[in-house]
Amino acid sequence: MRILLLLFISFFCSNIYAGESMILKNGVNLIVEKREHTQTVSLTLMIKGGLFRENSNNYGIGELFSNVWLRSNDILDSTEYYGGAIYTSISNDYSEMGFSVVTEFAHKILHDLDIFINSPKFDDKVFEIEKNIQLNRIKSSRDNANSVAAIGFNKATYGNFVYSQETFGTMETVSKIGLNDLRDYYKNLLKGKDIIVSVAGNFDDKLLDEIKNIFEKVPDGESSFVMNCEGSEIKYDNYVVEEHDRIKQAKLFIGYNAPSANDKNYHAIKLLSDILGGGMSSKYFNILRKDKGYAYAVGSFYPSRLCSSRFVAYIGLQYENVEDAIKTMDSINKNIVQYISEADLEANKNYILGKVLSEAQTNSKISWYNAFFTNLGLGTHYLNKYIEIIKSLTIEDILRGADIFKKPKTIYVLKPKESK
Repeated sequence: MRILLLLFISFFCSNIYAGESMILKNGVNLIVEKREHTQTVSLTLMIKGGLFRENSNNYGIGELFSNVWLRSNDILDSTEYYGGAIYTSISNDYSEMGFSVVTEFAHKILHDLDIFINSPKFDDKVFEIEKNIQLNRIKSSRDNANSVAAIGFNKATYGNFVYSQETFGTMETVSKIGLNDLRDYYKNLLKGKDIIVSVAGNFDDKLLDEIKNIFEKVPDGESSFVMNCEGSEIKYDNYVVEEHDRIKQAKLFIGYNAPSANDKNYHAIKLLSDILGGGMSSKYFNILRKDKGYAYAVGSFYPSRLCSSRFVAYIGLQYENVEDAIKTMDSINKNIVQYISEADLEANKNYILGKVLSEAQTNSKISWYNAFFTNLGLGTHYLNKYIEIIKSLTIEDILRGADIFKKPKTIYVLKPKESK
């Protein structure tokens, strides 16, 4: 089985087409990757800024804009009519739109794409519906323990920094947003130098020229936001305990300062996250779930960010076991050399590479990866390099990455209200 996986990895590493990239006259970064063996074409539009474009008076505007923008325009219906799929969303560091469609129908949706990008409608009725949906989502999040815990942890670990905010905003801020605010947001959002357009799949020169023409109409003006990472790091150890009256088990998050995606230890910490909490063969699962019997839900994650990120270990368990779980996780992290072997390293490398390369068989994911890595400043066709670096990592690299566990951390606990 392992030999088959290695052959699979070797084959796809040698067959991912590097493609090309170009800067349009207005500053738009256009990334192209032809994959003629496929029958679809995918486009990802990534716009720099994300939550950095919002402030304490309008948190949630990006989420609301994304939904109203898509549902007010014909691009949604035409893409789905021709058997395709389309979405919009917002994240910490970027906003995005993407679609995939069968190649023979791709030309048929470009007129609607042009309107969507350059002269979109913002429908009053759609706005009211989407605003109510978003407000109801905010209300319902208060009753969802997982959501409460995630929000509480983000606030505890990021304080007033923008990453502490949820994309859907707050009742107070979203309630104040009007339709004209979305129109103003749109005018400030689409600036050529802030835009990455990534196209992947089977397409001809005519289609590519039409896509260029659409995005060359975007203004080339200056960005209306500032990307400032000051305040994104944990400065000192922080322990926060909150209560929730609708849970029976506590939820524990331990967050360590972790570097941005441009850091030399980025890849090692990605692999470290998988080794420690990436599934049922991970160290956390084996020790905290199998040996101690504390919980089923246990793991870790490390988001790729432009500013300081977090390595997060989490577990759901009885409140009386929280202190021991904290000590156990921290001990594993700080003594990782005792828990990792060459076999662990290879197994987790194969898991990550298998997952990435399986995803990379689709045009939509190739298109997304190219835009995503470009937004992180890692390059327009970074996927091949990412794969090669993961393959080359050693235990020494992992140990260097584990230095993050010597830095300040945030401990957040959401416990049942009756617990003392």
